Amino acid sequence: MSRLSKSVLVTGVSAGLLVGSLAMAGPATASSLGDSIARQANGQLDSQNKEVRKRRLEGGKKHNNNCNFYSGFWNKGARKGLDGAKCGTTMGYRYEKGVKKWTPIAWGSQAWCADFAKFAWYWGKADVAGINSLASSFKGYGDRHHTWHPRGSYTPKPGDAVTYDRDHDGTIDHVGVVVNSNKSKRTYSSVEGNVGVKYGDNKKGEGLLRKTGQSAVNTDVVGFTTPVSKK
Repeated sequence: MSRLSKSVLVTGVSAGLLVGSLAMAGPATASSLGDSIARQANGQLDSQNKEVRKRRLEGGKKHNNNCNFYSGFWNKGARKGLDGAKCGTTMGYRYEKGVKKWTPIAWGSQAWCADFAKFAWYWGKADVAGINSLASSFKGYGDRHHTWHPRGSYTPKPGDAVTYDRDHDGTIDHVGVVVNSNKSKRTYSSVEGNVGVKYGDNKKGEGLLRKTGQSAVNTDVVGFTTPVSKK
């Protein structure tokens, strides 16, 4: 996965969201499923939990060595970063033998935008079968479930996965999670992982980013996949 050349400041909204919660009353409708996923994605940025806050940037002294929580959650990626340093460990929720536990998660090192989007879908109660670490797997998912929407054919909704071809070479190379949209303006906001961010004293690194006011018909966008509920 290529790095974004332009960094954007992270803006905070709706603090205090539940992170990693599976609570949902009754069967999930398309709307409630999407809203639940959007809450999970936003919550990864807005949570004040000190362990969750550590997930916002890649590990390593320069915060761009590919070590990240989300690949570690899925037990994917090397245990050493691009800089040769060992990836760290932080706390997070995970099911162990059917029991949800706050437990140590060893971070993994690999491109992780898809691992983050899958994480938000998983805790939002979507079916994530068939999704892997490739951003293109979200299009494959949409094709299988008949929920794929090419750019220009659809107004995205919260919880959708937005896929990109930023190099315009015909290959999907990035994915994020839609958290809200404006039908009349044909715009959307998303939370995305493994992108360039600014932090601290205007330092740069790779991490989580909320992007707002994006055009749903921008040529970088390939299309959108709507999740289906976990059975």
